[in-house]
Amino acid sequence: MTVNNTCGQSINVQVCYAGSSDCIKVALSGYQKLQRILGISAGSTAFRYEYRELY
Repeated sequence: MTVNNTCGQSINVQVCYAGSSDCIKVALSGYQKLQRILGISAGSTAFRYEYRELY
């Protein structure tokens, strides 16, 4: 999955599987784009995730 910060301020984002507490935290500088692995699920062809900015 790719996490993209489109503003000039540094941010912290929490990304979770939808409806789960299995999460990762990602710190991004201004205008930074990072690829991160949320997890691996055998036999799954699609998954949903949700994200929120941490203050």
